[in-house]
Amino acid sequence: MSDNNKPDSGAPAFPPAHAPGSFDFDAWSRLARRDARAYFQARRQAIDALIDARPESVGNLRRLQLSIDSARACAGSPLKAVRQISGLMHDRLGLLRHQLETLEREVRRLSAVE
Repeated sequence: MSDNNKPDSGAPAFPPAHAPGSFDFDAWSRLARRDARAYFQARRQAIDALIDARPESVGNLRRLQLSIDSARACAGSPLKAVRQISGLMHDRLGLLRHQLETLEREVRRLSAVE
C-alpha cells in the first residue's frame, strides 16, 4: 500500500492506522462503501489490536466484544443494535457504580476501625 492509502497491488486500501483517541471517520466510511468485506476485516483487526493492547483486560474485553457482536447480529437493524448496545453499556456502568459504592463503604468502615 502506498503512503496515500491507495492499494499498490489491487488489494483493498485499509483505513490508515490511528493513534488511540483519534479516528478517521471519512477513511472508514470510504472503505465501507467501496468494499464491505475489507471494511469488516479492517474493523476486526482494529478491534483485536485495541483489545490486545490491554493484556491485563483481554478476557473481559473479548467477552464484552462478543456481547456487542451478538447484539449487532441479532438486532435486525442498526438502530436496534445501537439501542441494545447502549443498554448493555448502561447495565455495565450500573454494575461498576455498585462496585464502587461497595468499595467506598468498605473504606469508610475500615477507616472507622483505625
